Amino acid sequence: MQLFLSIMYLITEQLPISSEMKRLPNFSIIARSPISSWFREQGIQDFYSVIRHLKTMPLPQSGMFGCFLPAIKEGKSNSAHNALLSVLARENQRSEIKLALCTYTESYSDSPLVRCVLQEHNLPAIPEVDCYLKYQDDFYSPVNSGLGKTQPIISEIEINHQQVGSFMKRYHRHFVNHWLQLEKLHHTWTFEGIKRVKEECLKVLEKESWHTNRPPFQA
Repeated sequence: MQLFLSIMYLITEQLPISSEMKRLPNFSIIARSPISSWFREQGIQDFYSVIRHLKTMPLPQSGMFGCFLPAIKEGKSNSAHNALLSVLARENQRSEIKLALCTYTESYSDSPLVRCVLQEHNLPAIPEVDCYLKYQDDFYSPVNSGLGKTQPIISEIEINHQQVGSFMKRYHRHFVNHWLQLEKLHHTWTFEGIKRVKEECLKVLEKESWHTNRPPFQA
C-alpha cells in the first residue's frame, strides 16, 4: 500500500498547474484537523498537490469525505471538489479562499448541436447554480477547469461545505423559478421541465465529446 501511495504521489507531482490556477495561493498542509491529516498521511503536503491528487482520483464514496456525498449523488462532483478544497483552506487558516454559490445561465455557445436543442424548446439558455472557490474577486474550479466562469455570474452568496447538498438544491430551484419569471417563461416552463431539457443537452454533449474528443462535460 505504501508503495502504491508513493507511486501515485510521484504521478500527481508531474501534472501541471495552469497559469490561471496559480492565481490561487499555494500553502502547506499543516493543520491537525481530519481532512488535512488524511492528505498528509497520503504524503500530500501542500494545496497544489491536493488539487493534482483530486484530478487523478475520484472522491471516496464513504468515510472521511462522507459529508460531500450529497453533492456527489446529485452529479455535482465539481461542487464537491470545491467544497472539499474550501474546508482544507479553512483548516489551514486560509480564510481568504471562500466557497461561493453562484448563479449564471449557460447558453452552450460553443456547441451548435446543443444550441439546436435549446432553439427547439424555444429556450435562450439553461439557468445554472454551481459552487466555486472565490479568491480576490475571481472564481475558480481548479480540479475541473482552472480559472472559473466563462459565463457572467448573475449572483453569488458565500456558503459552507455543508450547504452543497439540500440547500444548494433548494437554491437552484428558487433561481430557476425566478429566472423563468424574468424571462416571462413561467407560464409554459417549470423547474422539472428545465431539468429535463438540461439532461437532453448533457446527452448531446456526451455524444459530441465521444465523436470529437472534446473533454467530457462536468455536470
